Amino acid sequence: MLKKMNLTIAALAMLFAGQAVAQSEMLLPPVAGDLVANQLSRSFQDTQWPSRHTELARVSYQRSLVNVKRPTKTGLGGLAGLVDDSTVPLSDSTLVSESRQYFVDASGQSLAEGIELPLSAPGAIIRISTSDTTGALSLDRLRLSIDGAVVQARKIVERTVDGHSLKAAGLSVPTNTLAFRLGREAGAGILGLSVDGLTPQQPALVQVFEPNSPWVARLRVNSQRFLAGQPIKAHLSIQSSSGGTIVPATASAVLTSPSLDQRQPLQASNERSGSWQITAPERIQAEPGLYQVNAHAEAEIDGIVVRRDLGHAVAIAPPTARFGSTVSMVRGKDQSLSLEFPVEATISGRYQVGATLYATDKRGRLAAVATAETASVLPAAGASLKLDFDLNAPGLEGYGAPFEIRDLVLRDQGRMLILEQRQRALVLD
Repeated sequence: MLKKMNLTIAALAMLFAGQAVAQSEMLLPPVAGDLVANQLSRSFQDTQWPSRHTELARVSYQRSLVNVKRPTKTGLGGLAGLVDDSTVPLSDSTLVSESRQYFVDASGQSLAEGIELPLSAPGAIIRISTSDTTGALSLDRLRLSIDGAVVQARKIVERTVDGHSLKAAGLSVPTNTLAFRLGREAGAGILGLSVDGLTPQQPALVQVFEPNSPWVARLRVNSQRFLAGQPIKAHLSIQSSSGGTIVPATASAVLTSPSLDQRQPLQASNERSGSWQITAPERIQAEPGLYQVNAHAEAEIDGIVVRRDLGHAVAIAPPTARFGSTVSMVRGKDQSLSLEFPVEATISGRYQVGATLYATDKRGRLAAVATAETASVLPAAGASLKLDFDLNAPGLEGYGAPFEIRDLVLRDQGRMLILEQRQRALVLD
């Protein structure tokens, strides 16, 4: 009986040897830096946040990464130029903002009374802006002092620029703006600044930029993209050009909405280390734009006051779609590899999946060989998105299993949202 059963199994194996068989694969667990929703939001409706997509047909695209001058394209349609650096692991520059400047919110009255501006190095650039049109800002209307000693503005100012020149250079500033650079005489210390002739209640903004200062503030966030309800972590420090690092004695941070009408304070999770954390808002605005982490830091270093303001833009998306936990894979005899990703969605729209295929060469080395993208319109209940890789494409000869799928991304094209991102998604033997 056992012998007969073995013969039957062998016969079945021969019968189906030429056919591709689908198998299920589990997505790898997310790691630090991945963007994955724990649960989906049902706060948005199609009518409240309509998708802006116009393409209705399913389109797909593959680009070879191995010794190919021209990419292979299939049904490119509206997917041209879709491959971008958003799937590349984030570099330090995308997570860190630096600043040698700070801002002071003032008024005509406070400027008439005088404000104090700490400087940490010579050559500071000061900019005063106001929409007050009672009189043009000029050096003749300024009263300056250095560490309490009155000085004539024209003796310590090297150069001035007015609002018309700044606007012509592309800066978005009020016409009544004056910018000036201090000379070497105005080194580290406290600059006293007074301005005559402005309307007392008229708002004004003073910017201090210190390009020659050895002290720079650094704000590092743990990611560039977040889903609503996820924690945003940031680290704030002041560093010197010689490599020294200090935690600011005074610091604060807020999360500002794209429309600038919401400001949520960040709470310090460890003041001694300069670490900050906030939970991204559960309810976000159904509009394009970036939130911003705005931070203020101040410290006294060797008797010199260092003050800095800086901000870092972050994307916060509502978790309206995500991948299912299993993927259906079909490996064809023609060296094709098809992956069906189930997508759970709470709002209809045009969704896109993209990934990079890593394959093994004849020496057993794993290398990135192709990227693929596909997009389709999905209902609110969700459906599957099929991603196809063709290993017969030019330049991919000699590559095969085992495979890895990396840089897996789920996008809502019509609302310009990235909803899921995984550095390593699948390992296929």
